Amino acid sequence: MSLEPSVPCPRLGRKRTTSEHADCPYCFGTQADVATGQRAKFCDFDPARDPVTFGFPDGLSRHRAG
Repeated sequence: MSLEPSVPCPRLGRKRTTSEHADCPYCFGTQADVATGQRAKFCDFDPARDPVTFGFPDGLSRHRAG
């Protein structure tokens, strides 16, 4: 069990530890910033503008079977 605080992630729609937020491309603050839960201090995600996943879009030949 982790002793790190869990903070909601708007991109994933679930809570993540302060360390896990560091893996997000939209998080820019320190673990102390994330622990406050004040998104303006650590998160640059805008659901109206930013993608939730990264990589190739569905439907490209990379996703086609066989």
